[in-house]
Amino acid sequence: QLTELQNNAQQRQQQIIENLEKSGGEFTSQFSGLQNDVQKQQVTILENLQKLEIDAQQCKDIILKELAEITPTPTPEKAPEPLQPEVSIDDYIKQAEMLFLEKRHEDALAIYEQLIKIQPENPENWLKRGIILNRLKRYKDAIASYNQAIKINPEYHQAWCDIGVACGNLGKHQEAFNCFDKATKIKPDDGVAWVNRGLSLLELERYEDAVTSFDKALEFQPNSPKVWDKRGYTLVMLGEDDQAIISFDKALEIKSDYPSAYYHKAACYALQRKVELALENLQKAMEFNPSYREDAATDIDFDDIKNEPDFQRLIQG
Repeated sequence: QLTELQNNAQQRQQQIIENLEKSGGEFTSQFSGLQNDVQKQQVTILENLQKLEIDAQQCKDIILKELAEITPTPTPEKAPEPLQPEVSIDDYIKQAEMLFLEKRHEDALAIYEQLIKIQPENPENWLKRGIILNRLKRYKDAIASYNQAIKINPEYHQAWCDIGVACGNLGKHQEAFNCFDKATKIKPDDGVAWVNRGLSLLELERYEDAVTSFDKALEFQPNSPKVWDKRGYTLVMLGEDDQAIISFDKALEIKSDYPSAYYHKAACYALQRKVELALENLQKAMEFNPSYREDAATDIDFDDIKNEPDFQRLIQG
């Protein structure tokens, strides 16, 4: 029995060894298959990588070619042109002033148009631009320019005066008075501002205030025939003929050939029906300014003597 058991054990051992050898062969065969698959995949990957490298190179070549076509060929740099000598602001202003004196107002204006662009915060440039526009009778544009000067400098006395003149030219006498009044407050010793203030009051028929303004002007301009003449005319409007004649005589004492004073004095005498004195002064006025002949023919101040033969002979020449 023991011998039989040993024989069975040996048979089972042999069978196990055969099974192991068989299994090892199958494992080896399977492992070899896996190796083959891996190698094939490696080859495929390498081929794909090579293809990608070729495609990438081709794309790079195409892009470089396109860039070369759109990139301009660099041109040699030009040497900078020599700078022209700079013209100073003062030179421009002198040139404009010269043109203004030559009455080349449009040319002078063109320079100031440039100056206000270069120095927009300079009120004097705006003022002078306004003065030129006023000479060109572009009164609204002049006022706008003066206003710009005042916006920069609210106490700009000359700008207030010049706005007043422009307003007067437009027949806006109340606005003119407001401006001249402002100017006299900024600079109380400016005789011209007081004269213009008086003239605007005269236009507004505020005769007593006008006389007061002329009197103030005479404090600073006692030898101005114009102020004495305007004062006299205002007194005529107030019916103060004697005081008016004194003012006219004062104007003629300062300037003996001042035609306006002779004319207004003649009108004052005509209103008083003093024919001889009226004609005497009217003749003097026409000697210095012949245009007064036409003025006298239609002036209502001479209505009381217009039918006098001597008056008719005088105005008919």
